[in-house]
Amino acid sequence: MAILEENAILFAHKALNIMSGVTEATKRVAGAIIDHFNKRTGQCDPSIERLATLLGIDRATVIRATEKLHELGFIEKVSHGGKAHRASYLPNWDRFRAIAKDWDARMKTGDAPGAPCRSAGTPAPNVASVRRSRSQGCDVKGRTAATQTLRSNQSNKPIEGERGEKPHEKPRAQSVPRAQQGLWRGSKPIAQGSLLLPISGGKSVSHGDAARAAAERRWYGEVHALGERAEADVLDWMTWDRQEATTQAEMKRKGGGLAFIVATMQSERMRAHG
Repeated sequence: MAILEENAILFAHKALNIMSGVTEATKRVAGAIIDHFNKRTGQCDPSIERLATLLGIDRATVIRATEKLHELGFIEKVSHGGKAHRASYLPNWDRFRAIAKDWDARMKTGDAPGAPCRSAGTPAPNVASVRRSRSQGCDVKGRTAATQTLRSNQSNKPIEGERGEKPHEKPRAQSVPRAQQGLWRGSKPIAQGSLLLPISGGKSVSHGDAARAAAERRWYGEVHALGERAEADVLDWMTWDRQEATTQAEMKRKGGGLAFIVATMQSERMRAHG
């Protein structure tokens, strides 16, 4: 039976949202694979066809993405062969957690990715520093000048999820429009568009498991939309029991998960201050 550390899946989703050096399509494939991970059994073997269908991309893009994720050390891929190119996947939870922790540290120092940590003196993980994938070497040169995939793209041209990995770029300063409000003022979450994850599934996943996974995605998406500071506060506060209670509240009513988090944190804070 697979035993995950507390908030391992939440840290993985956070890492996917903030990491640079990989395409949006690769991030979506990673998110889909993580969503298929069975927390009780450790089983995670969605077929290429299933991933392609759920994400609305072609099979070749999925295959390239899984190879890239394996090469970068984010997901261990063990191919079983067959017509469906079925494989089993094991997410590298420690790697995702390290990226999230590095982000939290750089939020305090303002350092760029790859810069030595001011407190530890060690460089942060650099996703884009790995060697070029053999399967993509034929067109890397042509992709280096590709239209950027940021939401602030000024070209007004369609952004293709199938574009290859971009070279590492220094990230732009990120605004935190609602972080100043925090959870204590009951700030209303903005629309969430960064978590484009499918409903978890697979032949071995029940309807209840799928509903639970969807509920977890919804409340985490709302927490993420509050801003980096509020999200960090929630992740620091979250435990297995609180995560379970939050998910149950979300399953009963959409928006109930975030409402539970806000109400519980406010109540605990009031008790702590007498």
